Amino acid sequence: MRRIKLYLAAVAVGIAAAWNIILMIRRSERKDIERERANARVDAMKASGRIRDDVESDPYLVDRASDWIRKKD
Repeated sequence: MRRIKLYLAAVAVGIAAAWNIILMIRRSERKDIERERANARVDAMKASGRIRDDVESDPYLVDRASDWIRKKD
């Protein structure tokens, strides 16, 4: 009987250890996803800043844009 209790305790500890490993992997994956999303937001902000700088520094943008805008009727 003592041996059965020892085996059951060992199995329970093994299951608990496996569960902890699974939870650690999930947390790690979640952090990786959050990090990727943050990097994507930073990249998008950098790209929008470059575009804004290009638009603001182009004095002839209005002239070129008027070619694409519909003429007044």
